[in-house]
Amino acid sequence: MTDAEISIMKMEPAEFYKAFGEIRLHSASQADCPLCGALLAFSFKRAEDGVWTWYCRACHQEGDTIYFVEKAFDVDRKTAVELIQTYLEDCAQPEPCRETKAKLSKESEPSGVTSEPKLPPCERCADGGESRKEGKHSEIILTVDELAKAKDIHRERYLEFFIERGCISILGGEQKIGKSLLALNIGISLARGESFLGLAVPKARKVLYLQQEIHNAGMLERLSKMTDIRESSVRNNLLFFAMDRVLKITRESDREQICKSIEETVPDLVIFDPYCTFHNDNENDTSQMNGVMDLFFGILRKYNIAILLVHHVGKPQLLARRGAHNLRGSSAIPDRADATIVLSRPSEFLASLGKSKVASKLLPPSCYLNVEFNLRHDFEPSPFVIERNPDTLWHKRSDIAEKLVREIVPAFAIEHLSEHGGAMPQKDLVQYLQENVASRAIVFEALREMKPDRIIPEKASGRGNPLILRLR
Repeated sequence: MTDAEISIMKMEPAEFYKAFGEIRLHSASQADCPLCGALLAFSFKRAEDGVWTWYCRACHQEGDTIYFVEKAFDVDRKTAVELIQTYLEDCAQPEPCRETKAKLSKESEPSGVTSEPKLPPCERCADGGESRKEGKHSEIILTVDELAKAKDIHRERYLEFFIERGCISILGGEQKIGKSLLALNIGISLARGESFLGLAVPKARKVLYLQQEIHNAGMLERLSKMTDIRESSVRNNLLFFAMDRVLKITRESDREQICKSIEETVPDLVIFDPYCTFHNDNENDTSQMNGVMDLFFGILRKYNIAILLVHHVGKPQLLARRGAHNLRGSSAIPDRADATIVLSRPSEFLASLGKSKVASKLLPPSCYLNVEFNLRHDFEPSPFVIERNPDTLWHKRSDIAEKLVREIVPAFAIEHLSEHGGAMPQKDLVQYLQENVASRAIVFEALREMKPDRIIPEKASGRGNPLILRLR
C-alpha cells in the first residue's frame, strides 16, 4: 500500500466530504454513494491505526475512502487515488455561493456597460462556509438544491420505528413496570447489531447508558443475566456512567460533564434513565419542560447522535389519556419527541387469568407488557404484547391467543375437572372457562387441541344426555 493511499484512508471526514462532494458533481451517477445512488448516506468509524471505514446507510455496503471513489468512476485503485488528490487540490478554494456569484457576475459584463464596483465575496465564501456552519451567516434560508445536499437528508435508523440519529425517543411506563430492563435490552441489542422484538437493527452501534437509580453492582447483576459480559460487542459498544453523583442537565457544570462523556466515548445513542432525575424543574410547567427539552436537543444537534429518555406515566386518575400523552407532566415532553413507546399492563390478558394459581404460575402477569407506539415520521405499527423471561430478564413478543389455547385454558380445564372428580358435562366446563379464562371461540379451540390426548369425550346413553369430558 502506497503512502498516498494510507494518507487518503486516514483523511478526516470533513476533508473527505469536501473532496467527495466535488467528485459527486462530476460522477456519472451524480450521487454520493456510487453503489446505490443515495445522497450523503455515509456514516463512518475510525480504526486504531487511524484508517476510516465508510458505511452507506442506504445499501449497507462498506469500505475505505478509495473504494467508493473506485466505484463512482469505475476505475482502478491507482486512478482513484490520483483523482482524489486532484480534487483535493482543486477544492482548496470554496465554490462561491449564489449570493457572491450574482455580485461577481457583473464583472463579465461587456465594456461600455455601467456596472457597480467590484464587491468582495460574502463571509460565507470567504471562510469556506465555516461561518454558516457556526450560525454566524445571516442567510439561513436554503434552496431545494442546498436542502438536498444537507448531510442529514437521509434518515439513519438504529432500531426500526423507534430510534434514529438526530431524534429524541421516549420510553414510558408506570413505576416498576420494567422500563429500565427494556431500555437495557435495547442497548444490548444495538451493541450487538441484532434485531429486537422483531424490529430491525441494521448494524451494531455504540451506546452510552446514563442511569441514576440503580447502583453499579445492581446494574452489573442485571447485565450478567441478560448477556455474556465477556462478549466483545458488548464490552466495546456498551458504556455506563459511574454513578458517583446525580447529574442535572439544567446545571451548567453537570451539562458540561455530560458533553465531556459524549466527546470521550463518541456514542451513537445516549440513554438518560430516568428523565426526572436529570432536572429539578416542574414537570407540569410547559415553559419549564420546553426549556429542559431544549437542552436535550442542544446536545442532540451538537453531537449528531440519538437520545432515548426513560420516563414515567401520569397518576392513575390521569390514565384516561392515551398513548404518549399518558406520560407524566406537561404535554411538551411527548410533543417534542420524535418517537414514543408507552408500556402498560395488557388488561384483557390479566382479566383472562382469573384467580387460578396454575395460570399465574405458568404465565406470571408481571412479566407481560403491552407496547404502544406514537411516531412523528412513520405510520405507527399496531400495539403488541411482549413477555419478559424472569431468569434472563430478556423480552420477546408474545402470542397471547396461542398461550391461552395451548397453556392457560388447558391448565384451567384440568384443574376444574380434577376438582369435580375428573369428569363433568362439556357445557358446564365451557361455561366456567368462558366466564373465567377466555372467549368461547378460544375455549372450544383449546378443548379440541386437548382431545383425545388429555381429555376423553363420552356420550351418555339416552337421548338429550350431555356430552361428558373425562380426564385421561
